[in-house]
Amino acid sequence: MFPGSPQSKPAPHIALSWYGAIARTTIGDLYALENVSNSLTQRRLVHVVLSRYPLRVSAPVVSNPHRLPKGLKQVVHVCGPLLDSPMMRFILLQGQRRTAVGVSVLDHAEAINGMFHTIVARDGRAPETFDLALARFQGKKMSAPRSLGEMPVVAMCLRGQQGEYGAKKVHHERAEKLFVDALQRKDASIRPLSTRLTDDNPEAKILADFERADVVATTRLHGALFALALGKPVLALDQVGGGGAKVRSVLTRIGWPLIFDAENASQTEIDRALSAALSPEIVPIVERCRDEAIRQSVAALEASVEAIAATAALDAKAD
Repeated sequence: MFPGSPQSKPAPHIALSWYGAIARTTIGDLYALENVSNSLTQRRLVHVVLSRYPLRVSAPVVSNPHRLPKGLKQVVHVCGPLLDSPMMRFILLQGQRRTAVGVSVLDHAEAINGMFHTIVARDGRAPETFDLALARFQGKKMSAPRSLGEMPVVAMCLRGQQGEYGAKKVHHERAEKLFVDALQRKDASIRPLSTRLTDDNPEAKILADFERADVVATTRLHGALFALALGKPVLALDQVGGGGAKVRSVLTRIGWPLIFDAENASQTEIDRALSAALSPEIVPIVERCRDEAIRQSVAALEASVEAIAATAALDAKAD
C-alpha cells in the first residue's frame, strides 16, 4: 500500500516522472505532466507522480525519488528530450517496465533510448505524435488580436545553447541577432519572455507575459506553441543545425508558415516574416494552426495514455 492511503485503495503500480522531478522545469513540461496524470485518473489507472514542483493532480505526489512505492510495474517519463543522467537512470530503474511519452528522441542518445520498452515520440522517431501540453487549451477561446495603430509588443523567448544535441551545431547567437536586428527596424516594444518556472517566474507570470504580447519571436518549442494556443502570431527560428530539430518538426506538422532555420535564414527573410506576423492577414492563419495544434495534442495525449494503459494491462495479466 502507498504510505498513508486507506487500506481499501489499491497500491499504485505506475509512477509518472518528468524533469520537474529532478530540477526546475518549464511550463510546457508542467502542462504535459498534469494532462497525462489527470487522463490516467479519468481512466482509473492508479498512479503516483514524482515531482518537486506543486501540481494540480488528484494522484499522490512524491517529492523524493528514494521514497517511491516499492513494487512499481511501470515508470513513465513525460515530455522533453530523453537525456541520460544518473538520477534519470535511478528513477527509471524503480519500475519493471519503462515508458516515455511526448518526448524528443535524440539520435545520439542510444543508451538512454534503449532503457525504454515503449516510446511515444513527440519528434525524432517515427511515428511522431505531437506535444502533450496544448491539450490543456481544448475548448478555450484565443485572445483577440491587437488593435491596428497600437505599438505592437513583441516578446522574445530564447532557448540559448542546447547541449543535448551533441555534435550538432546550435546557432543560438545567430538566431538572437536575426531577431534583434529585425526588431530594431520596427516601431515595437520588445520584452523578454521565459517559459522556465522559477520563484520569480511562476506560471501566472508566464501566461501573463504571453497574453501581453502581440507577437512572440522564439527559438523555443513551447514558446511557439503557447503563443499560438493563446492566439498570438509566432516568428520561430529552429537554431539546431543540419535541417533543424523539434521546433521545425512540430510546427511544420500544423502548417505554421513563419518557421526558419537559424543556420541559413537571411535577415531579409526574417524582416519580412516579422512584418507578416504583425499584419492582420496572419489572424486566420493563427486560428487554423491553433486549432490543428490543439487537435493533434489531444490525439497525442490519447495515444500516450493508451500506451501506458496497454503496458499496465500486460502487467496485470502477468500477475
